[in-house]
Amino acid sequence: MAAQSTKILFSKKLKVTDIEKRLAIPKKIMSSLPDFNGGHAIHIQLVHGTKTWPIICTVRTQWYKKLVFSGGLWRSFVIGNKLNAGDRINMYKVQDDDGSFSHYRVEMDQPAASNQDRALPY
Repeated sequence: MAAQSTKILFSKKLKVTDIEKRLAIPKKIMSSLPDFNGGHAIHIQLVHGTKTWPIICTVRTQWYKKLVFSGGLWRSFVIGNKLNAGDRINMYKVQDDDGSFSHYRVEMDQPAASNQDRALPY
């Protein structure tokens, strides 16, 4: 296995809208994502622990560019990881030392309670 380097893309304290509808992500990370090739959506894989989660990342094409993770795949990630408002999500880009892309990794800080004790807000 090749050596890898990790770069943090963003860290965000989750709000109710992030949990219930969509996670707005900073547009400054757009250059770290796959090319949209003129489209408005791409599929990416988020690795959390030993599980890989498919996510759709969309970009608003009118007005100003706004990136979001949304839809059923994002909601599955939220529910599967028992996320609540107030938790923090950290997203990283992991690359092999030769510069080739490896994967995106996410970590969550869930200060309110352990995952087994958390009540979902919906």
